Amino acid sequence: MANITPPGLGSVYRVRTVANEGRIRPRQKNVARLDRRSAAVFHVDDDVGCLEGFADSYFDWVYLDTSHEYARTTRELAVLKRKVRRGGLMAGDDWQPDLNHAHHGLCRAGRELCDAWGWELVHSDSYG
Repeated sequence: MANITPPGLGSVYRVRTVANEGRIRPRQKNVARLDRRSAAVFHVDDDVGCLEGFADSYFDWVYLDTSHEYARTTRELAVLKRKVRRGGLMAGDDWQPDLNHAHHGLCRAGRELCDAWGWELVHSDSYG
């Protein structure tokens, strides 16, 4: 899942990889209750494929709640590298430096790509 905001518009797009109406409908209702401008848009689709449909440098910031699998997270970040504008921000959760933790794939992919691309890891913690 990614929550993403395009520059200047303040819209939030929610992209889910799991097309499960039972899980997405309550979230849509919660967002609709708070979204007075009707700015939120939900895309229930493969996140990588959906994100490819946005122009490069489209987003100011992205919150990635990934599958935590190394290969999948690497693909997601590779796409987001082009979709988030220069100077933009990517955020997420479940950063787990412990090699034995089920979510370590996210941490590994994030660290490797930060090193390879010259990105700065601004903050991390292993809360949760």
